[in-house]
Amino acid sequence: MTDSSKEDNHPELHHHHEEVEEEVNKDPYYLEEAEYIKTEHRWRNRQRVLVFGSRGITSRYRHLLEDIKRICVHSKSEPKVEKKQRLQDIKEICELKSCNNCIYMECRKSQYCYMWMGCMPNGPTAKFQIHNVHTLGEMKLTGNCLRGSRPLLHFDAAFDNTTTPQLMLYKQMFIKMFGIPRNHPKSKPFYDHVMAFYWLDNKIWI
Repeated sequence: MTDSSKEDNHPELHHHHEEVEEEVNKDPYYLEEAEYIKTEHRWRNRQRVLVFGSRGITSRYRHLLEDIKRICVHSKSEPKVEKKQRLQDIKEICELKSCNNCIYMECRKSQYCYMWMGCMPNGPTAKFQIHNVHTLGEMKLTGNCLRGSRPLLHFDAAFDNTTTPQLMLYKQMFIKMFGIPRNHPKSKPFYDHVMAFYWLDNKIWI
């Protein structure tokens, strides 16, 4: 006896099969007009980061600046500025470059490096002292991540703790600085590496 004859002898099986197929077709994953599976090609989150340093920075921190520019494809560069210039001049430079975020490095006594991070034009800003610098060339990371791919940002649980509001503020700043906007012209539309931020010994480890 063939399968068709079995279905004819049992019409309720055929009816049940039609009901299951109808339920599957109602699933929004199978609908072409579903809103959340439509592709978005517009660059909405227009975050731009100005990355530059002052004159007198050592070669190690200069390579660190180049690594940040290589990781953040939504960044713009600027020639080195003089140490005598005021920090308020950075705001004007960001306006000329159409940047709403800034990463600025300066060295003192050729051994202490400080990194300023700020959201332009009204802040907030934060100043960090950099320790234990290892550039990408020194680490020799193995992998096949492409240049311009978007990093997946991972934050320690301390960044969501309400008892440390400064870390919650730093988290939002790091997202703007290192989170490549979706559909950026120079970015790839996928994630293939992770950038982690940890809070340990009163220091932020990246």
